[in-house]
Amino acid sequence: MADDGAGPDEPARGLPPSPAQVEAPAVRSPHQKRAGALRTWADGPPQRDRRQEVTAAGGQGGDTQSLWVVLVVGGVITVSFTYLFGLKSNVAHALMVAALTLLICGVLFTIAEFNNSFSGPVEIQPEAFREVLRSFGGT
Repeated sequence: MADDGAGPDEPARGLPPSPAQVEAPAVRSPHQKRAGALRTWADGPPQRDRRQEVTAAGGQGGDTQSLWVVLVVGGVITVSFTYLFGLKSNVAHALMVAALTLLICGVLFTIAEFNNSFSGPVEIQPEAFREVLRSFGGT
């Protein structure tokens, strides 16, 4: 038998470890899990702020501009497709195009308003954050 250099506690090269060689994951209490989730959740806003700063500075944050290009072009194409429907009544066709255009403009407006969620008509109030902290057991 050839010596593969693996001891009794090491897996042979090229073979997966046996169940006896695999370490069991550490058991975490619910308190430890919640604390880890809160740490992860707390890291989110600073990361979002950094992305917005890069976007505002004209850096690599071109994601929002490309998103808006896709949304607006998609809306124009969708409205353009309505001209392929051959309706006998021009009034009905005009109403259909107008309704679809209003719907798409409303959706785009809603996206723009929710993009700035801490100001404007759909602003998130500080009381919502206080309520979340209370539900987590904080002060």
